[in-house]
Amino acid sequence: MKKSLVALAVVAAFAGTAFAESSVTIYGKVDVGIVYEDGSVEAPVGEKTLKVSSGVSGGSRLGFRGVEDLGSGMKGRFQIETGFCADSAADDASNVDATCGGDGKLFGRTAIVALDGGFGSVQLGRQYAPVYIHQEAVDPFGNGLAGQAQNLFPIMQRLNNSIAYSTPAMGGFAASLAYGAGEVTGKTSEKRVVDGSVSYAAGPLYVGLGYAERNDIDVMGAANPNGDTTLVNLGATYDFGMAKGHLMYQATEADNSAGTKVHDFETVLVGVSVPLGQGKVMASYIQHDDKLDANSTAPADSHQTAIGYMYALSKRTQLYTAYAKISNKNGAQKTVGNASENGTGDKAVNFGVVHNF
Repeated sequence: MKKSLVALAVVAAFAGTAFAESSVTIYGKVDVGIVYEDGSVEAPVGEKTLKVSSGVSGGSRLGFRGVEDLGSGMKGRFQIETGFCADSAADDASNVDATCGGDGKLFGRTAIVALDGGFGSVQLGRQYAPVYIHQEAVDPFGNGLAGQAQNLFPIMQRLNNSIAYSTPAMGGFAASLAYGAGEVTGKTSEKRVVDGSVSYAAGPLYVGLGYAERNDIDVMGAANPNGDTTLVNLGATYDFGMAKGHLMYQATEADNSAGTKVHDFETVLVGVSVPLGQGKVMASYIQHDDKLDANSTAPADSHQTAIGYMYALSKRTQLYTAYAKISNKNGAQKTVGNASENGTGDKAVNFGVVHNF
């Protein structure tokens, strides 16, 4: 009996140690806002839309992350994150916005397992693309609200079937490289994605350079059989104290299966974010130029003007509002969306509240 009690005590001690060296955190975001859209591009001109939307400033989500100390400076880590539509049930047929539910997939936002150490971090699964992370850091709106850069900056947000490596920060420098496998038998290059970034962050300055190459995927995520899309993104921010300046440039090209160029864009953002009391004012101007030779006499250009404000009621709860207007030329059909919707019009207004937990 005594031996059994001793053995049980030893097992309990080791179990307690293992528990102390690992942890799981539950986190999430609930974002619901009022969205008004006008100047419709996809529907007849002049048609208006008023709706209650989920994930306007950032997708509503529920996530779990865990970490275990493996010793010798190494840690095992996982993260799984699912999106949901806070405005209506995700499986409601009337809910036209499938993206707020992670494309309708359980844990469709993020699902990774990783090893971290002095060498950096290796992550496998479905995860954010390095170029997207860089773009989010430069955009005054953080890739959310009506003024988000994604309205005019073609970008791939997440990578499926991917492996990524991130270096540790070294004197302010850091780099990330990700590879998304196409998983096509006998054709290792088909549908693959290569995405990477390098950055420097020290004091008030951030500078980042991103590069992405995608096979069989058009610049806006549509199918482009046997075609290739490449983009280069350079962006920077500088905090002057009273205000932060934002500047970003991206060159995007796409070829079809015959090697003929079908897209050639240059996009530039100039923005500012200004602390104001318990809140922050954001503003930006984006010029999206069509450089395709075939469209030289009538380029399908667009430009966006946007302004927004976020007010912190607490560390976790914020109110927001934003307005953006896109001017399209020569048949361009860019729409004002937000973090979870593409939008239907060339102008939009947002009002909402977000709570992080």
